Amino acid sequence: YEEIALELLKAGAEPNLSSKNDLLVFYSRIGSYDKVKEILSSNVFIDHKYKGIHALLWASYHGYYQIVYLLIEKGANIDIQDLDGDTALICASLNGHYNVVDFLIKKNANINIKNYAGVNALLAAVGHRTDLSVVKLLIDRGINTDVKATRGQFAGHTPVSLAKNKRLSEIVRIIENTNINRIKK
Repeated sequence: YEEIALELLKAGAEPNLSSKNDLLVFYSRIGSYDKVKEILSSNVFIDHKYKGIHALLWASYHGYYQIVYLLIEKGANIDIQDLDGDTALICASLNGHYNVVDFLIKKNANINIKNYAGVNALLAAVGHRTDLSVVKLLIDRGINTDVKATRGQFAGHTPVSLAKNKRLSEIVRIIENTNINRIKK
């Protein structure tokens, strides 16, 4: 149904949502920068969640850098969590959106927040899109490489054990070398 809704929006249809707060989340989800900007110029609760997810998390998940930038600049809580405990950084990392991950880190997102399954941004990055540049960025910025998922699809895994399981030898090497270097310090 989402594809149909997007086509209707492209054709000019207006969604039937109950408030500007809901619209902010909706337009952030579909990447409509102009609509997000327009809504933010009015009195709106920037950290509103619609169906459990915040505008910033949707924009981060889809890699809509301009919307993420706008939301953060307008005061969105950079470390806000959804119903699963995911943050914007986790959402951007799991889909390999390097520019969003880099921006969030530069804006002081807490790099070591875990969701309610015990997954941090690194474990999400290794487990999903596995973008090597995102993995390297997170490690270079000091993310916890020993985090262990407590439940869900990665239960019992650390980033290195998951990388081994997925036969991602370059990521295994990077994480193991990082762990050795951190022990030496």
